[in-house]
Amino acid sequence: MEYLIFPILFMLHDFEEIIWGHPWLKRNVSSLQVPKFIKRMLVAVVNLSSKQFTLIVLEEFICCILISLCAFWGRGKWLFLGIMIGYILHCIMHVVQCIYIKRYIPLVISAVITGIVVGILIFKLFRGVTFVKMIIDGLIGTFLIITNILFAFWCSKFF
Repeated sequence: MEYLIFPILFMLHDFEEIIWGHPWLKRNVSSLQVPKFIKRMLVAVVNLSSKQFTLIVLEEFICCILISLCAFWGRGKWLFLGIMIGYILHCIMHVVQCIYIKRYIPLVISAVITGIVVGILIFKLFRGVTFVKMIIDGLIGTFLIITNILFAFWCSKFF
């Protein structure tokens, strides 16, 4: 059952990204003092319509559900671990963003809460997994998440 908790936590955080995060970024992107390469990424997100942004989140959520179900059925647990670690890194990124710009970002509260719960799930589900295996799976999971997001951004041009 624990395998099915992750998609719920993922969606709680992503609802916040859809409802408050994307509009907040649209209002504040011009005033953010960040390096140029980060500013370009933020502008790309801001240029998405609400529909495009929501479709990207939906695609990520569908992938999250499928990977969670596979792990629940005993297949691809390494991938499930990898995307959970990637998700925690995503949550940490929101905290770092908040600290870096010295302002509250609407996503930070759900990132902290869901990130902690996902961390607890990792330790419960993968107690016997070595630290090295977690690092490798985490790197693979993070790479796949980034690749998937880039693919979803590319697909969003068609909507």
